[in-house]
Amino acid sequence: MDDVAAHQGLDVELASLSTRYGPPEGKVLLAVRDGHVVGGVAYRDLHDGSCEMKRLFVPERSQGHGTGRRLVDALIEEATSDGYTLMRLDTGFDNVEALAMYASLGFRSCPPYSEYPEHVRKHLRFLEKPLAAG
Repeated sequence: MDDVAAHQGLDVELASLSTRYGPPEGKVLLAVRDGHVVGGVAYRDLHDGSCEMKRLFVPERSQGHGTGRRLVDALIEEATSDGYTLMRLDTGFDNVEALAMYASLGFRSCPPYSEYPEHVRKHLRFLEKPLAAG
């Protein structure tokens, strides 16, 4: 397990997905194709009018169909409808395709918005996108 995944407690987080990202603290969206889940994404409330996108995932076998972009578009729409004014996220510098997609969707660099040890933070890029008034 890499430093970033270890710091974020991925195993614990996935085990408590409905508590961490379920209402009222957040929302989880799944993409389904032919009766099979082909991706997912979530957001959680940061308690300052903003939310944080987390855990965008599309398995390799389902990539190349625009699923990730559609999930992010849907999550932005949900967060806007839910009254959030800003969406934040962090991702690794090596996630080149994701970074390009986020930029094309209007996400821009921002300062770190959560506490990470320096040895983890140096591998991350922090982004945010203002959301239209609901």
